[in-house]
Amino acid sequence: MPESNKTFQILAAALLALLLFAALFTLRSLDDNRLVRWNWVFNTVSATWIYAALMGGVLLAWAASRLPEPRPALLGVLSFLICSLFWRTPEAIVDASRYFTQAKHLELYGVGFFLAEWGGQIGAWTDLPLMPFVYGLAFKVFGESRIVVQVITTAMFSATVVLTARIGKELWDETVGLAAGALLMAVPYLYTQVPLMLVDVPSMFFLALALYTVILALKRGGAAIFIASVAVFFAVFSKYSLWLMLSVLAVAFVVLLKEAPGTVLRRGGGIFLLGAALAGGLLLYKMDVVAQQIRFLIEYQRAGLGRWSESFTSTFLFHVHPFVTAAALYSAYRAARKKDFKYLVVLWLPALMLLMGIRRIRYLVPVFPMLCLMAAYGLAGIRAAELRRFVVSAAVVSSVVLATLAYLPFLSGLSMSNLKDAGEFLDSMEAPKVRVVTLSMDSDV
Repeated sequence: MPESNKTFQILAAALLALLLFAALFTLRSLDDNRLVRWNWVFNTVSATWIYAALMGGVLLAWAASRLPEPRPALLGVLSFLICSLFWRTPEAIVDASRYFTQAKHLELYGVGFFLAEWGGQIGAWTDLPLMPFVYGLAFKVFGESRIVVQVITTAMFSATVVLTARIGKELWDETVGLAAGALLMAVPYLYTQVPLMLVDVPSMFFLALALYTVILALKRGGAAIFIASVAVFFAVFSKYSLWLMLSVLAVAFVVLLKEAPGTVLRRGGGIFLLGAALAGGLLLYKMDVVAQQIRFLIEYQRAGLGRWSESFTSTFLFHVHPFVTAAALYSAYRAARKKDFKYLVVLWLPALMLLMGIRRIRYLVPVFPMLCLMAAYGLAGIRAAELRRFVVSAAVVSSVVLATLAYLPFLSGLSMSNLKDAGEFLDSMEAPKVRVVTLSMDSDV
């Protein structure tokens, strides 16, 4: 491509990145996100200041596009550093209290008590035990501190960035993989979730881990079969919604089956049998609890989806960078034109969620790596490597600017920060016992 054409295209992409923010800000009333709605966020921060920072960010993206493509490990380190900026935000979603309570039981009474009483004395609601177990072990080993949880969840997010890059490389090539891993940092909503004591980001990690290890096991066999089975076991016990999402493993199996039918069939059978044996033992042990939870999910949680919904416009334009959404849409056309059967692996989950009408962004978190892989596949159609890297860099930098300069101060100013600050003050007193008094709304105190 002539240098003048390449420069013009980069300038056009830079202008588009800036105009997109201005357009979304103007149309911010369309955002109905339940946590960081733009109408709420920009009541506390200046859009002018954000726009000025975006202009600087576009220049930074241009400089980054001229550098060699980073290794996946570097993307993981960079994502960890960015997410660590959000550790000062409060626990903004009350679900964290359940996971803390369950983890606290393991910390105080040990692993045996936790396994025996999960779903009994340890109220389990609709939660599966893996992440409360992990949090509880961390408390027991490193002490009861929120930073311990945040390091775990941040490391899981960074590992997902690396896993996304690896999945892209296994399915296509390193260029697609690196772009996909980077684009996971172009989902600004994720930065609000990483520091929280929840299971959404860990579930995203376990799903990506299961898919990556299963692909490796189907291709290479050996010890990878056992590793893949363990990864599937972890995914099964991280969140109920992942049970449906694990259907992507069957899609990967079918796609790879045509490459070496006999070998892939044997390896796939080994993964299934070993994974079923691992998961089946624990499921049988806690069958009464699991059955009760599933009934509750069907009777209550399923009906609540309509009340808790957010629009696709909000999710895929305001809280996923529009470059990612546009590239993902284009990727379907590119894959159809190339008759690329492997594309079904990354298309499956986003298409399934759309067909099922899952409109709560928190429930879509585990699917974001697949969306980014779709987008990276679409961007691979741009032949000019520098232009392609600029589009990826601009999406990432713009999202980081929005998250750190808009979402972060907004979340830090929520009323839940008062509880966080009060807790930190009580910790500093080193008092052996603390009495908490709850006042009624009509109290004069």
